[in-house]
Amino acid sequence: MNIWSRLRSGSTQAEETESTHVSDRSESTSDGDMPMIASDGSQYFPIRRLPRRKTAQLRSSALQNMLLVVGAIVVGGLLVTSPVEFIRGVVYFSAAYFLLDFIFYMYVILKGLGAEQSSHIAKNRVDAQWPSYTILCPLYKETAVLPQFVSAMSELSYPTDKLQIMLLLEEDDEETIIAARGMDLPDTFEIVVVPDSLPKTKPKACNYGLERATGEFVVIYDAEDKPDPLQLKTAVTAHQQSKLNVGCVQAKLNFYNRNHNWLTRLFTLEYSLWFEVVLPGLMAIGAPIPLGGTSNHFKTDLLRRIGAWDPYNVTEDADLGMRLAQRGMKTLIIDSITMEEANGNPRSWVKQRSRWIKGYMQTHLVHSRAMWSFVKNGRLRDVVYMHILLGIRSFGLLFSALLLMFFAINVVARIIGFDLITVDGWVSYVLIGNFIFVNAIYIYSYILGMAKREQWDLLPAVLLLPIYWGMLLIASFKAVYELIVKPYYWQKTEHGIHLQEASEHA
Repeated sequence: MNIWSRLRSGSTQAEETESTHVSDRSESTSDGDMPMIASDGSQYFPIRRLPRRKTAQLRSSALQNMLLVVGAIVVGGLLVTSPVEFIRGVVYFSAAYFLLDFIFYMYVILKGLGAEQSSHIAKNRVDAQWPSYTILCPLYKETAVLPQFVSAMSELSYPTDKLQIMLLLEEDDEETIIAARGMDLPDTFEIVVVPDSLPKTKPKACNYGLERATGEFVVIYDAEDKPDPLQLKTAVTAHQQSKLNVGCVQAKLNFYNRNHNWLTRLFTLEYSLWFEVVLPGLMAIGAPIPLGGTSNHFKTDLLRRIGAWDPYNVTEDADLGMRLAQRGMKTLIIDSITMEEANGNPRSWVKQRSRWIKGYMQTHLVHSRAMWSFVKNGRLRDVVYMHILLGIRSFGLLFSALLLMFFAINVVARIIGFDLITVDGWVSYVLIGNFIFVNAIYIYSYILGMAKREQWDLLPAVLLLPIYWGMLLIASFKAVYELIVKPYYWQKTEHGIHLQEASEHA
């Protein structure tokens, strides 16, 4: 029986018997999660370490399906019986969403501007006293950036005898496997071939690597990452010195190719705002934090106990951040930077962003049916934060699109002297005024993030933010489509473009 056949049989049995726990390595591993046999004879859990109902493999529960059907019936009935009133209601609802999201957003930003992030390193600690560390690097068809990653890891200021660096390579990616085996890798590196099986996702590869992790701490780095050399020491110090119940230490992310084109400049503006202001603000108010896909540092035993990553979730980082919050654990943002490659191709950017938005939708669906997990731990406030961060900021993008459409139609109608029937005249002017004011403040917030990073050369790009937001709306509609037709499909982002262009100009 091949690996995929065993995977399918294990998945079927898992769904039937997921209520029984058998593994002391994970509180969530169920009796149905049959260990698979890899080509080297070792056992692993390729499907999941979590019960199906707690993963994105179950797209929606019976209750969620019922609510969706009821909602569709109500909407259909209103469209037939009172179309004018329905359109009016949609506009009002979209405006209310937009305003509430804006108020919360401004509150977080104000908190984030004054938030402090740890950048301390435990001094006077000799090499022998630093804990062991496992670095997971999932790669798929990324031969071009492999030498850069090896170089970046070699620059880390950490005792080499305490490092375990795993290159997680997919079995069907022969080109990268051959390239990795052909390199003169330092002894700290291990080549781990992940057996070819579905879902073919980054979190599945990371779970496979986690089974073999020997470090007391573990972190994910993407292939194109260039972390601050002191980041591991900073993360360990933050974990050990914090008085909070720390589940994860998240480093900041930014881009080393920000001036490649107009899109990378806008992408950098967004990242600077998110990691320099928004995430510190969420940390300051004690809200759950959707983790970044890289540079998040965990205690290995803790990560195993809570079920590690959901292999069916295409933003497994955001999901893991919510599960930490369910258990009352905090995420600390440290003042340490990992530089990445910004996606500068508009088509590729939309694909990448649609995956992120789809993953937020998946995560919202998963945790909406597990709200009791928050409540029983006294985290009722986190339920509200979860709906704002995941629901409003993913599904809510569609309401932004509706409001934008109304705004555009209203402007055209006023120009040609046509009175719209959707909204009373004075109300429409108020909505348009608020729409302009709120978006102006949003633009200003990007300038704040830029200022925190002192990236003043990006200031002209601020004028192009409306185009960027338009691309974001396109990605949100694509995300909804993919959530329906291919929920687990991983839109692969091409990395190493900056290296290819550098060689062409050499």
